[in-house]
Amino acid sequence: FTLMRYRITAAQSTIPVWIIPKFTWSKGSVTFEITFKPESSLPKAIEAIQVKFELPDGVLCPSLAAPEGKSTYDSVSREVTWAIGTYSKKDPITLKGSASTEQGFDLGGRFPVVCVTFVTIGVAPSGFKVEKLEIENVDYKPFKGIKYIAQSGNYEFRSGLC
Repeated sequence: FTLMRYRITAAQSTIPVWIIPKFTWSKGSVTFEITFKPESSLPKAIEAIQVKFELPDGVLCPSLAAPEGKSTYDSVSREVTWAIGTYSKKDPITLKGSASTEQGFDLGGRFPVVCVTFVTIGVAPSGFKVEKLEIENVDYKPFKGIKYIAQSGNYEFRSGLC
């Protein structure tokens, strides 16, 4: 059963991962590095990690190099997906890539937005902690423990001009 669901604002939470996007645009090409860095204080591995971003029109098929997981490019949606899966290390990892751009390509202020989804156990990004839980009128001895599971919605990390 679900005891409680809630929404919080970004100012109220601390997410357990960092995404550091770096796009370098030059005439005829773009290079990018997307760094995934887990919080060093996490008690357990982060699971189901997926990083996605869409390349603007005019950017051709990129070459991708991922040290962990699998990276793919969908030419129809123009979306790069980096499926890391489970990551238990504390060190950052970086997806690197580059692509050519069409003749006369103009970025026009369309900077890619990098989105990340993940699941982690033992973390409450909201800072909420259960101090006491009482269960009454049951015919069994209940387990006295709380399990925190943080499941991301869709965290966006904005990139800028480099």
